[in-house]
Amino acid sequence: MPLSSRGHRVVLGFVSFPLFHFRLMKKEEKKTITRRVVLKKKKARKNKEIFVVIGLGGSSSMHFQILGGKAQLGLNFITSIGVLGR
Repeated sequence: MPLSSRGHRVVLGFVSFPLFHFRLMKKEEKKTITRRVVLKKKKARKNKEIFVVIGLGGSSSMHFQILGGKAQLGLNFITSIGVLGR
């Protein structure tokens, strides 16, 4: 299990759709996914873990970065692990 610079464990969550489809989704669908990810992120933070979501199917280098409660599409998952441990 990879660790961040603060010693947090990194928990990976997988979504079953390619994340580049996220931009094309309806607003309600985006909200549902975002809410789900944010809740998991909060739970992970309690357990001193970092929750990172990776999209499957053609865009595995993309992931969600949850910043201030909003899910944004982020690139380059490996270099972002340390950044996400805030």
